[in-house]
Parts: sequence; structure tokens; C-alpha cells
Amino acid sequence: MGQNAKISELPANPAVGDIIYRAPATYGSDFFTGGTPSASSVDLAPAAQAFDNNAGTYWGTGGAANPYPHWVKYDLGVGVAKIARRLTITPYSDVSGGCVGNFTLHGSNDNTNWTLLYTGTHANSGTIENYDFANTVAYRYYKITVSSAYASNGDATHNYALIVEAEIMEFAAGAKWQKLAIGTSGQTLKVAATLLPAWTT
Repeated sequence: MGQNAKISELPANPAVGDIIYRAPATYGSDFFTGGTPSASSVDLAPAAQAFDNNAGTYWGTGGAANPYPHWVKYDLGVGVAKIARRLTITPYSDVSGGCVGNFTLHGSNDNTNWTLLYTGTHANSGTIENYDFANTVAYRYYKITVSSAYASNGDATHNYALIVEAEIMEFAAGAKWQKLAIGTSGQTLKVAATLLPAWTT
């Protein structure tokens, strides 16, 4: 790791004395808007309802004849691509459990070749959870794939995937970079200066 490096994530093994410029975790608004949603299936409710900012609706699918995995996808549109850095998921949940367990997020620019951006597990609840990840590529298409859930005690004959709301965000426009220095005590990071002006690349 050389000095004066501009990065978005901290290095795994920074050297003492290195100066690092790090982007703070400041995010813009949800950009799942103005595009076209779709899903692998819509047995219970349409794909658009995972992106409608309405806590009373959801995208839903499942059933004995419809096994995992299930996906819901968003096409931002021709000529539109964004560098996603945060995903939020709010599952539907009832007395039998939450309807999202293990999931992945992929990005694509041709709707054929997909790049894995995040692999995660939502807690057994219907509460919103944030997932932050490294990414430097702007994608037109984003796809959330659900491979398990808690509802009905995980009974495989139900195969539920129900998302009340999914949102995705970039770093906020005009976000400033922090100047950090590696301390001499272990690998402790210490703020060495105030926030710097936004960096353009």
C-alpha cells in the first residue's frame, strides 16, 4: 500500500504511516425508479410492488410447484447506469417468519452476463436491513435472488420470497473524501485532517 492512495475501502493490511483517502458512507436516494421491474415469477404479487415505496404492498412468489431460487430484477433503462454501493431489503413477515433469508445481488449491462456484488442473509423479521458493498462499475440491470426464507418454518413446499421494498443507492453526489493516517499502534486509523473537497475521477 503506497502513500496518498485514493480508495473506497480500507486496505486489509495497511502499512504504518500510509496516508489514505477514503470515501465516507454517505448515500444518495434510491435509484430503483423510472425503470422496468420484472421477476422470475409473480404467483402472489407483481414485481413492481417491490419498488413502489409502499409499505402495504409486496412482490411475492413461491409454492410447492415453484422451488427456489426466485429473483426480482430492475432495468434502469436505455442509457442509464448507476454505481450501486448500498442495498436495502424489507421482507414481508407473518407469524410463521420472514420471507427473505439467503439472497444475492448481481449487476449487469446486457441482461445476460451478471456480476456478483453481494451475498447476504436477512434476519428472520420484516424489518429493513442495509447492506453495503464495494463496487466501482455502473450497471443498468440489478437482480436480487432469494434462495431461502423463514416463513412456514422454512418448509420447502412453500418456497416463499416476498419483498415489501428493495432500494439501492450510490454514494451521495458531492460526498467528500476523508484523509486518514495509519497509526503506530497496531493498524489503528486516525483522522489526520478535516474533510477534503470531492474528488473527481
